[in-house]
Amino acid sequence: MSDLFQPFQLGPITLANRVVMAPLTRSRAEAGNVPGPLTVEYYTQRATIGLIIAEATQVSATAQGYPNTPGLHTAEQVAGWRKVTDAVHAQGGKIFVQLWHVGRMSHTAYQPDGQAPVAPSAIAAKAKTFVPGQGMVDCSTPRALETAEIAGVVNDFRTAARNAIDAGFDGVEIHGAHGYLMKEVDPPALLEATLSIASLDLGTLAPSDPQRDEVQAWRTLALRELVPADLELDLNVSRLLGLPLAIDDAAT
Repeated sequence: MSDLFQPFQLGPITLANRVVMAPLTRSRAEAGNVPGPLTVEYYTQRATIGLIIAEATQVSATAQGYPNTPGLHTAEQVAGWRKVTDAVHAQGGKIFVQLWHVGRMSHTAYQPDGQAPVAPSAIAAKAKTFVPGQGMVDCSTPRALETAEIAGVVNDFRTAARNAIDAGFDGVEIHGAHGYLMKEVDPPALLEATLSIASLDLGTLAPSDPQRDEVQAWRTLALRELVPADLELDLNVSRLLGLPLAIDDAAT
């Protein structure tokens, strides 16, 4: 137990201790999905933790699926996050940001001009999301991404990672779990077919199946290409089948 409070070297980053705070969606962003003073206060209060992984943060306007979740794709959002990271660093802490695109786990209420969410296929998730004024509602049926659109989504992650540097983050975590876009797509689609690997859906593989680790390893290598070399990278994955949201993995 004593080792828990000892410093730890994470690549080029020295952590004050080995306690890591997992990303927790707070839904506290202000107008324009900009982190505000409450977000600054929240993370500053936890800055003595060895490493904070900040809440899931949209890479684009189409990446949102829940109310008041922050983004990292506008100048205002970057500036808002910069206040957070400056406050954490002033307390001697380190902080990553979790980047996500919710894919089909969304509703038209969160999409630009009320359009359908985007996903690998036009199959609705067997899940609900909260929409202010409506309560818990079924996720909307998504629109299947065109092949030509994939490069744009890839670039959204790349741009958000670069914005993370401007915002002062020490690293990024890619949200690759819980039925969101990074779990919905196959590695070749994500990579624009630059890596050769069978199209495997992790949801169809048992937790003990070594192919799960192989797919996730390739996916991590793929994501490394999207993130600047001087920024630490982490990948969040889910190895649980039968999630409470009743996501139909086999249909992705």
